[in-house]
Amino acid sequence: MRKNYLSLAAIAGVGSAIGIMCYYLNNYVGGCIFICMSLALFMLAKRIKGNILNFLGVFSLVWFFTIGLSCFMLHSSQTIWNIQTWLCLVMAYIMFCLGYAIKPSKNRDSHNKKFITKKNFVAFLATIFTLSLGGFIVESVIRGGIPLFSSDMASYADFGVTGIHYFTVSSCLFLPASIIYLKFFHKEMRKIDYLIIIIANIIMLAIPIAIVSRQLLIATVIISSIVFLTLFPKYTVATIIIVTAAMSAGWIFITTQRNQTDEYLQSALAIYGDEFTDDDKAILTNTRLMQVYMYLACNYDNLNENIGNIDEYTFGKRTFFPVIALTGLKYATPSLGEMPNLSRFIPVFNTYPIIMAPYADFGIVGVAVYMLLIGMICGYLDMDIDRLRKRPITILIRAIFMYAIIFSFFSNWFANPTTVFYVLLLYILCRFFFSSKVLTISNSAKGENVS
Repeated sequence: MRKNYLSLAAIAGVGSAIGIMCYYLNNYVGGCIFICMSLALFMLAKRIKGNILNFLGVFSLVWFFTIGLSCFMLHSSQTIWNIQTWLCLVMAYIMFCLGYAIKPSKNRDSHNKKFITKKNFVAFLATIFTLSLGGFIVESVIRGGIPLFSSDMASYADFGVTGIHYFTVSSCLFLPASIIYLKFFHKEMRKIDYLIIIIANIIMLAIPIAIVSRQLLIATVIISSIVFLTLFPKYTVATIIIVTAAMSAGWIFITTQRNQTDEYLQSALAIYGDEFTDDDKAILTNTRLMQVYMYLACNYDNLNENIGNIDEYTFGKRTFFPVIALTGLKYATPSLGEMPNLSRFIPVFNTYPIIMAPYADFGIVGVAVYMLLIGMICGYLDMDIDRLRKRPITILIRAIFMYAIIFSFFSNWFANPTTVFYVLLLYILCRFFFSSKVLTISNSAKGENVS
């Protein structure tokens, strides 16, 4: 099995070498090679793992597909990448594969199992609901309003209150947890239970809309979809279609509520299109489409601006920022939160791929070690999917990590305090309500054996 994973790394290395050479000759050809390679690696990973929802396949797809899109250089400010940037990008994938191939010994379920009851799981859901809605209400009172009903273009950015906002955005955990609840306890549920869970989910889904957060809405939909596909793998195609439609509709609606005009975005994101013909301009300077392209592809251009140009490394401040933020060290020791600004290919475009933080902290060595560790974590979570389906909290944590991998081209969610907060919150609630290292669903709830 390990040889299969290493073969993916070898294919990626050879394919990338060809793609990079073509990129310098013709960037469109290079882009097409990387896109084709992403699809091929994804299908190979699916064949090896036997399921579509594995970390190796997902990372292969999103990493090289978005690199391929970026190679097209559709934005006028994009430039040819230096060879060091390419080295970091390809090495990141290879090290991820190496880490993924390092398999720890499988954990054996403890003989001292404590099964999760419906009563405990309802209490678990109620706590998430109360914390999230409570955080939203407190922030609304402190800020004196809700961004959805504000005409201020920056209201969504100014809404969060330090510390409290972590609880508000935990709303994205409620829907996926509800899916687990419905899956395992539907035989014990009454009509009133269904009604309550539907109303509660409507309220939780209203929070990202009320605070005009596209990222939170997308996180809710994707994490829920991952949980659903883990529990119901037969519905893959239908789920992908529904998720794509839901995210597109949500993106469009929330974007319109941010009060950002096309003129503002054209100026802020430097979208001009002067280099295109009239026909091309009609397509490529459509502001909203170009904005989406930039979110998908231009994060690597920000990375390229910094590779080889960082004068002072931050030695862990960025990679371990969640620890600094969540422990309050950035307030107790302000110097820990002070970091030099990173370069951007456009001043207001501030997103970077997953390897930016380790590179800014430790250079190319940091990228290698960091991606090796991420690969090891993902490989561990992919070890035994059948056993995983019996452990609901692990399903949620895996879905959060999968979400982080899906958006690895856009941001480093592993170095984001919110991601760490989600995991810590789930762990604390798990210990409080279930108080067991082995969190399995009882036979009576499932109607099947747990072994």
